[in-house]
This record gives sequence, C-alpha cells and structure tokens, in this order.
Amino acid sequence: MRALSDIYIGSGVSRTTGKAFCHITASEHDGDADSELHGQLTPAEVRSLASDWMLAAAAAEYDALVVGLLIEEVGISREAALSFLFKLRERRAAIEASESSSEVE
Repeated sequence: MRALSDIYIGSGVSRTTGKAFCHITASEHDGDADSELHGQLTPAEVRSLASDWMLAAAAAEYDALVVGLLIEEVGISREAALSFLFKLRERRAAIEASESSSEVE
C-alpha cells in the first residue's frame, strides 16, 4: 500500500491572467520508491477540499466513538458494531439523496 507522507499547499498568482491559484504537491512512499504529484487548484476548490477534509476528520472521530461505545457499553462484537456503522451510513446517504432530489423539484 502506498503511504502518503506529505501534502504541501502554496499560493500563487498567474503571470498571464493575474488570477489566484494554489499549487499542491503530494508526496508518497511506495516501498523503495518515492514519488510526487503536482497540480493546481483554484482557491475555491482548495476551500471546498479543506471543508470536506475537516468534515471527514470529525466523522472518523465520531465513528470511532460510536463503535467504541457499542463495544464497551452495549457489549456487541467489533464486527456487529462496524456493521451497525455501515448501515447507519447507508441510511444517512439515502436520506441525503432524498433531500437533495426534493430540492431540485
């Protein structure tokens, strides 16, 4: 499995258009080989990604808390707790999909 070792984000301004951009470099280590991925995104795209990352980090911590409590307080197995979490995610996704489709109407 590749190990993401570093992500760097810097700011810049285009010499030709004068528009703002963000330069991203992601480094990874795969066994004996290191590689880097370079790209540019708009500041709005970076803000959106950052927001998604913050939400994912909070969700991961909450998920771990729920699984831990189900195991420790309710006494179910890790497999059952993870299955519950998966079903909870499926139901939440279905509700969100239903809500977003009703917004379009």
